[in-house]
Amino acid sequence: MQPLESRSRCHPKTLGKASSELLPWNAPAEAQTLASKNLHILLRFLVVIAALATLLESSFAQPAATQPTTGPSDPFEADVFVAESGFKLPYRLLKPIAPKPDVRYPLVLFLHGSGECGDDNSKQVIGNVRKLFGRDESRQMFPCYMILPQCPAEGSWTNGKYWTRDHAQPAEPSKPAAAVLALVESMLRNPAIDSDRVYVFGNSMGGYGTWEMISRRPDLFAAAMPICGGGDEAQAVKIANVPTWAFHGELDESVPVARSRDMIKALKDAGAKPRYNEYPGVGHKVWSKAMSEGDFLPWMFAQKRSARPLTSTRPTTTPTTKPSPIPPN
Repeated sequence: MQPLESRSRCHPKTLGKASSELLPWNAPAEAQTLASKNLHILLRFLVVIAALATLLESSFAQPAATQPTTGPSDPFEADVFVAESGFKLPYRLLKPIAPKPDVRYPLVLFLHGSGECGDDNSKQVIGNVRKLFGRDESRQMFPCYMILPQCPAEGSWTNGKYWTRDHAQPAEPSKPAAAVLALVESMLRNPAIDSDRVYVFGNSMGGYGTWEMISRRPDLFAAAMPICGGGDEAQAVKIANVPTWAFHGELDESVPVARSRDMIKALKDAGAKPRYNEYPGVGHKVWSKAMSEGDFLPWMFAQKRSARPLTSTRPTTTPTTKPSPIPPN
C-alpha cells in the first residue's frame, strides 16, 4: 500500500484541492502556510503570463487596412475621379444631409495646400474645413455639395513656378487642375446642383489654385475666396466679374503678401470691387482666421453667377503698408 502522503498528492481527485489539503494531515502549520503562499504566487504568475500572451497576440495581429474612413462616421465620402486622359484624382464628397428632390444646391470646391498632397484621399480634409462645413449645424444652415480633390505629391494646382514673386499663367493647366475642372463639370450634370452657385476657395497652393480656376473658367464660378495665394495679374480683366474675397497675412514668409495685394490692385484697376482681408502681424497660416470670419459662409452662399454684379462687399481690411520689393529667387 502507498504511503498516505503519496496517495494524497497523486490521486486525480486531489489535484484541484487547496495546497493545505495536499499535505499530510499531520504536517506542521508553518508548512501549510508556506504552501498556501506558494500557490498564490503561482496563480499571480499565471495571470501575468496570460496577460503577456494577450499583449503579444495583439502586437502581431494583422494591421487594419489603411483605407480612407467613410460611412456614417464621416460625412466626407471618399471617391476617385478618372479624367478622359486617364488621370486619377482622389477626392472627398460632402452631400446635403437630407436633399430635397425639388431643391438645387450649391457646389463648393476646396483646394488644399502643398502639405496635403498625396494619394491617401484623407489629408486634404483639413480641420478648419471639416469644422466649418462638416458640422451638422453648418450643413443645416448652408446645405451644399462639396468636393475636396487631392493633388498628387509631384503635382500642383497650377502650372509653372507659381511660388515666385510673380508668374504668367501658362496656356495649359496642370494635369491635376484639368482633372479638377473636369470633375466640376461632371458634378454639374447632377440635376440637384445649381450651376449658378459654384464656389471655389483654397489655401496656400490652393489659394494659387483658386486664382487659377477662375482665370481658366471665369464663366464657371459664382465666387472665389483665395487664402494666402497669388495669380497672374494679366488675367484680372477676364475675372473682374467674379466676386472675390481674398485673405493674407501681413508677415507671410511662404507666400509673399504682395501676391494678394497685386491681384487685388489689378482687379480694382479692371473695374472690380473685390473684398480683401489682410491680417497684421500674422504669417502664412492664416486660413484659421479666414475661415473664422463670421460672414465667410454667408458671403459665399449669397453669390450667384447669373447676377454677375461688379460690386462686392467693401474691403474689411486694407493693406497698412505698400508692398515691399522681393528679391528674385
